[in-house]
Amino acid sequence: MKVSQPLDQLLEYAASLTYGRLPAVAQDGARKIFFDTLGVIVGAHRQPIAVKLAEYLALSAEAGDCTSICGFRKVGSATAAFTNGAISHDLELDDLHQTSSLHAAAVMVPAAIAVGEETGASSEDVFLALVRGYEVACRLTLMLDPEKVYFGGFHPTTVCGVVGAAAVAASLMKLDPSRFRQACYLAMGLMSGIMACKTEPDHYTKSYQCGIAARNGVVAAQMIRDGYTFSGDAAAVVQAALQGYAGGAPLRADAGLGELGRRFEIVDTGYKLYPCCRHIYPLLDALATIRKTAPVDSRNCEHMKLNLYARGAINVGDHSLRTHNARYVMAMALEHGVLKRDFFTEAYGIEDIRPVMNRIDLIADEALQAEWPAKAPGVVTVTLRDGRKFSERVDHPKGGVENPARLEELRDKFSVLVTPVVGEARAAALAGLLAAPTFAVRDVMRIAGQGVSA
Repeated sequence: MKVSQPLDQLLEYAASLTYGRLPAVAQDGARKIFFDTLGVIVGAHRQPIAVKLAEYLALSAEAGDCTSICGFRKVGSATAAFTNGAISHDLELDDLHQTSSLHAAAVMVPAAIAVGEETGASSEDVFLALVRGYEVACRLTLMLDPEKVYFGGFHPTTVCGVVGAAAVAASLMKLDPSRFRQACYLAMGLMSGIMACKTEPDHYTKSYQCGIAARNGVVAAQMIRDGYTFSGDAAAVVQAALQGYAGGAPLRADAGLGELGRRFEIVDTGYKLYPCCRHIYPLLDALATIRKTAPVDSRNCEHMKLNLYARGAINVGDHSLRTHNARYVMAMALEHGVLKRDFFTEAYGIEDIRPVMNRIDLIADEALQAEWPAKAPGVVTVTLRDGRKFSERVDHPKGGVENPARLEELRDKFSVLVTPVVGEARAAALAGLLAAPTFAVRDVMRIAGQGVSA
């Protein structure tokens, strides 16, 4: 079998999808993801990375027709995809596709917004593009094996997200199946993204990589649209990707092509309600449950033990990136009762909370690991200074497929993120527009692209 045959089959299938023949669950999934991620992008407008990108755009003086939320400027579509993509992941509130571990929306929604605004796309155009992009990026990741990509030192979100972004852009540009395929293969040559975040205290590298992937996917589709023909050997491209990101193992066709047309990857996504790594969610949920019946806080807590499935504990041990440091996250939740994105900025120092962190132990629990990934189990045991002990286990954290976030929770999240940036009236108008049966991307960005101080 030709090494690229499974991917050829996947791309042919994705290009053949039409909006009218998508099941309602896939259409609804695309709407929720667009709605949720736009809120996250707008909500990141005042983050340090957004401020730096606004300065960059002011210096470049680039003109265009697409909205960058950074500085509320009009720029070209590739630059809009880059800047909005760079802030889409910064709050750590973007979605997570559970089986592939891809933060797919952080790359694909910025590409969809940029090209959708450029082309005058309707909501149906965007939702179809996102379904196609999720099918391509998430299934490609499963073919490569996300565990191999991670342990090779790479970030699957950006490695495979760029191909999904190319699929999104090619769909919105109405490229025929042959050119759709070419755009995706060209994007494979633009794969990148190392796990540098494991050594950085802030979020810049991890965030920038999502923007780069979104931009590169748009550029790949633009090149094909504008007359470039990808004439390379698809098998050689796939083999290079396998060698670089999957240790040379063949594509896992069974993992990537299962239930084509019956199961849609855009439905298998979890929505984030805490601004931190998803692996920490069962622990936060467990602590929240304990607090409903016990007066637990940082002053009366003598010790906290965190038992977490080993795959998660390995990723959230004493991590330099505080959004991925379980002891820091749980200490801040214990200290403040809530978890805010501000807790992970330069305004808060890790040494200030170190005394609380020193009372917390994280254990990579092999017994819990045996239940993963069917479950994402975590157990929190709190011992108070008066000797009382409380313990709670969570198997399916809030927001995941097995324990989905309610629509009103997503609406509340959107309102909390967007209202401080665009004002109450525009936030309400935006929410109403996104809930309408159909809408135009340009109308959405006409509202979202204005700040209260702009």
